[in-house]
Amino acid sequence: MERRSHLSRAIASADDKAKYDAYVKEILSDKEILARILKYTTEEFKDYAPADIIPCIEEPEVSEIPVERGMTNMRIAGTSTENSTGNEGTISYDIRFSVITPGKERIKILVDAEAQNNYHPGYDLVTRGIFYAARMLSVQHDVEFTGDDYDRIKKCYSIWICTDVPKKYANTITRYKYSSENIFGNFSGKARYDLMTVVMIRLGDITSTNNLIRLLDTVLSSDLTAERKENLPEHDFGIIPTIQRKGDLEEMCNLSSGLIEKGRQIGERIGFENGEKAGFENGEKTGFINGERSGFDKATRAIVHRTYERYRDYEMAALLADVSVDQVKKWLSENTEESL
Repeated sequence: MERRSHLSRAIASADDKAKYDAYVKEILSDKEILARILKYTTEEFKDYAPADIIPCIEEPEVSEIPVERGMTNMRIAGTSTENSTGNEGTISYDIRFSVITPGKERIKILVDAEAQNNYHPGYDLVTRGIFYAARMLSVQHDVEFTGDDYDRIKKCYSIWICTDVPKKYANTITRYKYSSENIFGNFSGKARYDLMTVVMIRLGDITSTNNLIRLLDTVLSSDLTAERKENLPEHDFGIIPTIQRKGDLEEMCNLSSGLIEKGRQIGERIGFENGEKAGFENGEKTGFINGERSGFDKATRAIVHRTYERYRDYEMAALLADVSVDQVKKWLSENTEESL
């Protein structure tokens, strides 16, 4: 397929982090995966088997990596992953597609699926999800309907798959949607207001009793081999492996291991350089001990800051620095306060 072949060419010129992100999106855009996301997060598909949902999904459009040198923003394959409206600016969706309900009343629904590896980006993710869904509503004019034919507006879902989630929030799925409330009197007439829903899927438990969380945690895990990831979904969820998906899983695992190893090497180099400099400045025994301790502390902080700055991943920074995630967040917070 042209979309996949173009992605393969684009990936060849991207760095490891961008490649990893691209493979995550490719895996999530697999219709076997999307069918299960729809089944376990939407009202419209909860009663259908994944096999019945798959034929209802149009070919998903996935944001791709730019190949031009010096280009920093994502270039989008197809117009459906990018929205630009007047002076509102442009936003890009990770995976966007439409789906038709398989029942007698065939209803078209628009879906945006986002892979998010930073649960605390400095704002509430739910509000971003609402913005994405609202934009999907607003751009339907002259596309899904014209003039004042508002009854033809299609319902929109913005579904977020969050991988870097604090333990207290992990292993949860939350749906945010409109609901009606009678302030005075008892209105019982019909009104079509359920047009926008945001779903937050918070991963973090590969042994979860929820099938969707367990599946997504399996295929996106950085601790399992590609073979293990391929076999588990087939055995536990009935997902038939494909050559394309197997290749994506293998490449994602290789890139994940490469990122961790690269981060470890960077951390070791920073730690050695900073620790050696601070530790050997004072030749006296007391000064040596204090300097070594100070150097070690500075080196550890440097590992945290540089790792997080590059990968935006609290857990990776904590792993490489051998400290807790809470300590990582504390140091990053202190650094932010000092810079103000």
